[in-house]
Amino acid sequence: MRRKKDYKMLEEQCLDIIKEQNVLTVEGIAAFLPFSLEKFYDYKLDESKILLDAISENRFATKQQLMIQWLKPNASPTCQIALFKLLASDEERKVMTSSKKDDASKDSLNTQEAYLRSLEEMGKDLDAD
Repeated sequence: MRRKKDYKMLEEQCLDIIKEQNVLTVEGIAAFLPFSLEKFYDYKLDESKILLDAISENRFATKQQLMIQWLKPNASPTCQIALFKLLASDEERKVMTSSKKDDASKDSLNTQEAYLRSLEEMGKDLDAD
């Protein structure tokens, strides 16, 4: 019974850390723990739904703040592209990640295939003679 009481107390300490320090990952809690990291994992606090939900809320709030900054007209183009990629459909994202280099390599491959076909045809013509 004491273990459950200890668990709740440790979980509450971690929850306070997550909220006060705006922790974004489970590993991020480690820097602020008032007890050993070993104890954190022994009590399986890294699996606590309450702690994981609090971290998830912090991550969502941080993403929202970033997106608001990236929407501003004076945001850097890199940030605006990052925002677009986050919001884009799969098709839009695919267009954004494809490059001219991909198209050039396809053209080169088609040219090579055509060249090989023409060599085969010339070989057949020579065999026919």
